[in-house]
Amino acid sequence: MGRPAARAEGLTPRRAARVATRHTGTVFDAPPPAAGWWGSSLPGRFARGSWSGSRARAAESRGPLPEGTNPGQRGRACVRLPRSSAPGQPSREVMFEWGTPMNIPWPRLHRATVPTILAVLLALTVAAPGTSRAAAGSRVDSDPSQPVTCPCTLWASTEQPSSGPDPDTAATELGVKFQADRAGYITGVRFWKDATNTGTHTGSLWSASGDRLATATFTGESDSGWQQVNFAQAVVVTAGTTYVASYQAPNGRYSADQGGLTTAHVRGPLTAPASEAAGGNGVYLYGAGFPNSTWNDTNYWVDPVFNTSDAPGPAPAVIEMAPTPGETSVPVDTNFTATFDREVQPSTIRWEIWQGESGGRAGTTTYNAATRTTTFDLVYHLSPANTYFVDLTGVISLDGTPMPAKRWTFTTADSPPPVCNPSCTIRPSDATPAVLADNDAGSIEVGVKFGAHVQGFVTGLRFYKGPGNTGPHTGTIWAGGGYPLATATFTNESESGWQQVTFAQPVWIAPNATYVASYFAPEGRYSSTAGGLTDAVEGTIIAPASGSVGGNGVYKPGSSGFPSSTTSGTNFWVDVVFTTNS
Repeated sequence: MGRPAARAEGLTPRRAARVATRHTGTVFDAPPPAAGWWGSSLPGRFARGSWSGSRARAAESRGPLPEGTNPGQRGRACVRLPRSSAPGQPSREVMFEWGTPMNIPWPRLHRATVPTILAVLLALTVAAPGTSRAAAGSRVDSDPSQPVTCPCTLWASTEQPSSGPDPDTAATELGVKFQADRAGYITGVRFWKDATNTGTHTGSLWSASGDRLATATFTGESDSGWQQVNFAQAVVVTAGTTYVASYQAPNGRYSADQGGLTTAHVRGPLTAPASEAAGGNGVYLYGAGFPNSTWNDTNYWVDPVFNTSDAPGPAPAVIEMAPTPGETSVPVDTNFTATFDREVQPSTIRWEIWQGESGGRAGTTTYNAATRTTTFDLVYHLSPANTYFVDLTGVISLDGTPMPAKRWTFTTADSPPPVCNPSCTIRPSDATPAVLADNDAGSIEVGVKFGAHVQGFVTGLRFYKGPGNTGPHTGTIWAGGGYPLATATFTNESESGWQQVTFAQPVWIAPNATYVASYFAPEGRYSSTAGGLTDAVEGTIIAPASGSVGGNGVYKPGSSGFPSSTTSGTNFWVDVVFTTNS
């Protein structure tokens, strides 16, 4: 009675046995023989799996078939089914052979029903290439019908490239092939941005054949980290279908980890197939358009945003903050934190700390995706015994739902201001550069951005001199916009070490404002330390961290003038002499 039913479903015992020579690793509908595990062996291979409700899962596969084995060859397998729960019933065993002609020893089959036999045989099959996560180069670890909490992405917001940006500066479209294990929606695209990856970026979703399904332009990007854009309309995607998510880097300098997609990457319902199984993954195109070239299985850190619904989720909310609303006696050098109740897009977070009609305080925003906490580090200290407003605005959740603006106030402690008497400098006089004299012998203006926590006066300027840095040298203090406030020529220089000049009139410096101090080296050979201004140099007089002021360690090649170019937070060893005395 079992054989006609099997043929009615389009699967004869002969056909089932022949497909049993393929690899395991798929989930399928079948009536369970009994609760528990099953196991089977084929020449050179072992497989085992489990039953759950009406689904059987092949959970492991060990080793290939012997070289040259194919469905036309003869072979034998033994399947042991779990012991029946009825007392006295032995374990059930099924023996079968495959090949031509088909020969199944039916006397051994009376212990199991034909549907059970067929279910066991089906556990050794796989879906056609390109239609399942197993065929995409990954083992199926979960039932696709199991619920997930989305929005979901291929990479967590805490993950980032292991290497620096590619040196290529040509306009390039970068992408990733991916599949979802269930139907849903792609609501947007993300990419990891290095600070050198500049320009206007656009994100796109494509079909596997190159039809553009959606596109959008990134706005409000942060200097680096994950950037996300949401499409105006979510795109419906089907389970097991390959799509491509991409973005264009108009000036290159994209993130790239070679070999990052040699094996499949699976996270939640999303899979980036292994490069070989997908006909190449980690795709690119010089210029703009559908990316279909590949190189060395490179992960370009592009990420689709997947959701099981196109309805917007609840708006994010701040559940914890510091300083707290209404808090008093807050230290003037405090930093600010806020924790959200759900994950948000880091590039959308906007902090503003302000007082009365004054502008917002400069600072650096960071975001920890693991704790959903954002931090704002001030460049300059706050004023003592003053009330400040905090505005947290622009925040958008991962699925595109905006958070209403959040505002609160606090009051700083009444602490005495710092004093520089007779004077302060950015660095101590015993500090020395990593490179005493750069090989560059061209004329150049080099400088540093600086500011003070309190008002005071800059009375002079210093620079460190190495071998070959011959003069004459001139020093200048500039307002942030490039207006010269004072200049003087160095005289009586020593052969090397710190050189200092005093201005004819001291220059008044407002608190919490950024200025530039520079000197002109007509023969180059300036001193330098790469990355020396990546972090702030703190004190009463401060050299801000490069990332907080649009780059620090500034220069202008060729002639004297306002230096505005930057490179890697390089410290060119320029300093000021500051005093709080009137």
